[in-house]
Amino acid sequence: MSKVKAKILRKGHLDGTIDGHDPVFVTYRMSGGDRDFLFTVYSVNLGRGYTPEKFLANVKRLFDHAERGTRYIAILLQEIDETDPSPEHKIIRKMVVDLFGDRAHFIQWHLREPIILIGADIEVTHEGKRMTMDQGTLLNPPAPSGTGPRRFLTHVRFKVHGLRISVANQHPHRYSLRSRGVVLARRAGEKITRQVLSALVRVSDFVVDGGDLNTKKYPRWRPSNGAKKPRQRVYRRGLDYVRDIVT
Repeated sequence: MSKVKAKILRKGHLDGTIDGHDPVFVTYRMSGGDRDFLFTVYSVNLGRGYTPEKFLANVKRLFDHAERGTRYIAILLQEIDETDPSPEHKIIRKMVVDLFGDRAHFIQWHLREPIILIGADIEVTHEGKRMTMDQGTLLNPPAPSGTGPRRFLTHVRFKVHGLRISVANQHPHRYSLRSRGVVLARRAGEKITRQVLSALVRVSDFVVDGGDLNTKKYPRWRPSNGAKKPRQRVYRRGLDYVRDIVT
């Protein structure tokens, strides 16, 4: 592995962008590869039920901030849902292409938890998904109607300036639901998360995961193979978080 260093230069949130969710972000100065560079990770739950006008305004503010930022960007999106009033995937993709052109990479774009990478010389080497929870009404025992659709942990590996970086994104069901099916599903989803992160750590110099955890009780990651636990740092605000793992 490279002797990678990831110094946090900035971390914060965008006030009042999304009802109930302020996008969180962390900017890193990455070193240990061919050259130093800045890398910013955003995590944002874009919510549900917005009118197309409100959704467009929310997305525009997010990308206005990203456009002024660093050269390399990862945006972890949650609740991008075609059952909402807005054609959300279409709106976001057009805005990203208009702003960033062919510097943009769309990862698992058909899902509710996609990832956008921005960077002209990013080389995507692998992308994948793991279902962490089934649709609420299909759990055993079933959760109440309205629990939501199935949930995935999406992830991508890429190379930039000699560093191997991995990013993962998720949005599990709410812990607050008094449903045994949801509790069991969350535990199973956390096990899958540990497995995926352990696999990414083994082949990466730097790993970032984030999303909307739907809980303030943050589950810590531990290596699944008994190896020494790498350093990890978490920035969170409410239910939203960005965590990095330096291998």
